[in-house]
Amino acid sequence: MKSTPLLPEPEDFSLVLGGPLYQLLRRLHTSGPALELLARRMIGMPLLAWLPVLALTAYEGVAAGNAVAVPFLYDFGAHARFLVAIPLLLLAEVGVHLRMRPVVGHFVEAGIITPQVLPQFRAAIAWSLRLRNSLAVELTLAVLVFGFGWMFWKGGMSLDVSTWYAISSGGGRHLTAAGQWYAHVSIPLL
Repeated sequence: MKSTPLLPEPEDFSLVLGGPLYQLLRRLHTSGPALELLARRMIGMPLLAWLPVLALTAYEGVAAGNAVAVPFLYDFGAHARFLVAIPLLLLAEVGVHLRMRPVVGHFVEAGIITPQVLPQFRAAIAWSLRLRNSLAVELTLAVLVFGFGWMFWKGGMSLDVSTWYAISSGGGRHLTAAGQWYAHVSIPLL
């Protein structure tokens, strides 16, 4: 006799597989139905954040040398953010995906979720999946990150000297072309 499972199959629950961004990555052939193509994302996303900045700083003459106090090639923090942190975050995404799925089933198997609270547990899972798949939630997050994230970053620029991303002149600072890409694409992508 086959018993009816208390929960949908564990593969039905994922905080990662779903939503508009996931669908976009699938259409761009940088993710598969089960987060395959990780190497493409781990190479492509850091390069999208870092390579244009390198090219723009080289064009503007602030990649190396003495033109500014902090040239791009000497800004190890920027390199770590984009060439180390982004790949690690993408790798962590797969780890979260693989570990969270069995955890949901384990709650029931271990008796943590009793039959009395199982309907609420199922409702919580359904609610989290609706949030994951919500276009409104992802658009709101995109507006917050791309629309307002740069304001927080700009307010936190700590150096009062010219750097590869901002030139100090006449009591003010203005972003270089590389700084514009950094503030409006690279940092939000991170």
